[in-house]
Amino acid sequence: MTVHDISMPLETLMPTYPGVTPYRRIVRRSMAQGSAMNVSDIEMCTHTGTHVDAPFHAAMRGATIDNISLSHCCGPAHVIDCRGCEIITAPFLRDRLPRETARILLKTDNSQQLDESAPGAFRFDAVYLAGDGAAFLADSGVLLVGIDALTIDKPKQPEKPSHAALLQQGILVLEGIILTHIEAGAYFLVCAPLKLVGSDGAPCRALLIDSMA
Repeated sequence: MTVHDISMPLETLMPTYPGVTPYRRIVRRSMAQGSAMNVSDIEMCTHTGTHVDAPFHAAMRGATIDNISLSHCCGPAHVIDCRGCEIITAPFLRDRLPRETARILLKTDNSQQLDESAPGAFRFDAVYLAGDGAAFLADSGVLLVGIDALTIDKPKQPEKPSHAALLQQGILVLEGIILTHIEAGAYFLVCAPLKLVGSDGAPCRALLIDSMA
């Protein structure tokens, strides 16, 4: 069994969606300064780095992150290779979506860009999931859709059709994963978010388990 960590490192000057609170770690106690232990505070938006969007993020009466079903976050998943696409559409997915797959992860050119991004850089030209693509996935019965971008919709677009199509149907969205070294195919996904009461989303440590390795 091989475990692949597909999470973004949380660190100062990491890529962050424009306008949200960036990640910051504040050292409160330091053994180097004579304390008995090292202790830190952290400050960041709930949608920083690798994170799960709860339905409440785009649906007023949707479930908050502490009330989602963790079974949506853990289970068989399929990575679809979308490299070369600028926009992931329904026709593209229709020919590639495996039958009866509950969790879909979209591998795009964004993964390589996230790995190579300059500190703090956010890419406004990131590959995204079109509204019709999201609606197609929602109609197919998936429980979770992930993408290697900080947003599943077109960056800085006022409307959020993909968020709406998925979250308003109770389908979780996993954003900020890195799939550079992950081949297309079947895996077991674990991406349990922090249990933040009443929150619209939360950071998570996302893992893909390859039982065939």
